[in-house]
Amino acid sequence: MWAIISFDTNMDFCKGTYIIGFDGFNLELIKGSNTTVHSIYIETKSNISKAFEACLKFLSEMSWLYNTSVSDIFMFSASTKLRIGNEVKPFSRTGNVINLVDYEQLSLDSTQRLALGLYKEGISSNSNFYKFLSFFKILNLNNHKGKEQIKWINNKTGELKLAKKALNELITSGVKDIGDYLYSSGRCAIAHASIKSGEPIANPDNYEDLTRINNTIGIIEELASIYINKDLKIPNRFEAFRIKAVKMFKKILGEELSEKVQQKATIDNSSFPQLPRTAFRILNQKRPLESFEGLQLNIVSIGEGVITASNRSQDWPIKLEITIDLLKNEVKFDINKLKLDSAHKDYNDELRLEYHYFLKDYFLNGRLEIWDLANNTLITRLLPFIPTNIDLHRTIQNFEGAINILETKLKDNL
Repeated sequence: MWAIISFDTNMDFCKGTYIIGFDGFNLELIKGSNTTVHSIYIETKSNISKAFEACLKFLSEMSWLYNTSVSDIFMFSASTKLRIGNEVKPFSRTGNVINLVDYEQLSLDSTQRLALGLYKEGISSNSNFYKFLSFFKILNLNNHKGKEQIKWINNKTGELKLAKKALNELITSGVKDIGDYLYSSGRCAIAHASIKSGEPIANPDNYEDLTRINNTIGIIEELASIYINKDLKIPNRFEAFRIKAVKMFKKILGEELSEKVQQKATIDNSSFPQLPRTAFRILNQKRPLESFEGLQLNIVSIGEGVITASNRSQDWPIKLEITIDLLKNEVKFDINKLKLDSAHKDYNDELRLEYHYFLKDYFLNGRLEIWDLANNTLITRLLPFIPTNIDLHRTIQNFEGAINILETKLKDNL
């Protein structure tokens, strides 16, 4: 039995197909064309409703992490993997934005999941009234009374960045209590329509009501994002990436040692397990670089929650170093610490050639991957390298010049 879901987004996918693990199911996501919807297929022997729920929860996570709308959701089950060709408006997506190659399901409780479901509903709605209400409901999750919601808003307006201009316009117009204004003239006016109560009602056909909601939708959307991230502790995309970046290193070190490092405790280097033999690769590199395979990293220092590891210079002509910050959830590779020792006994022109290939690929926004060779598993993948304060064009030309010289020399020596 197949659970099949079609949907559209305002952001497009980078790849044609992704296989995503979620709640014990394998979701096969297939990117739609310029005129057709995306689709997700889940094969299951039973639990068809659980398969659909896993897909919906995944779409909510994706909506939050990539700030994308998810619309036109259509679900059905079938005994075969039916192709979906529902049409969408052409040119309705921003291309190549969602790259799920680093995606991993977030560990969330039921309240956090509800928040992301409401966020997906809000960001995906074409009605600013419903959008406003969905975002405001997120603030209501743990702020049960109106006074609590008003107080929370007034305490958080100072954190607004994207909606700061809209906030200042409200203040300039004479609004003294921002929380009460958004609650009474926004949330309650949209949610209720009792004429006898005398309370404000947001009339979708009233120009002033429509303008008021439109002018404040950015404020409540950003406040909802702050609540999700800061109060509910749900990581944004970059925080989730960093958590994943150090996850395997924590697994290698073990829970007890990882906690001691984070607590900045004094730890002897001998207490740490040996790190696996590693390969340093650039994502989608055009040729294998044997000189960066099988490097044995050793922990050389620990302090302030940061572990520094490098290979020994006497072992190999190429010397490199990484830092693993367990407090900030960051793995860093310092390109300035990458060295090539031409006096080393194992140095040769083939090695120098691969050294320049590595530099060229890395400087062209390369994403460094560190692999555990023994288990053939990815330990971590870093964000694209963005060179600064250099003439990138000339730098790449220099790398290519060195590559051409070395390739000619090696060819002549055959």
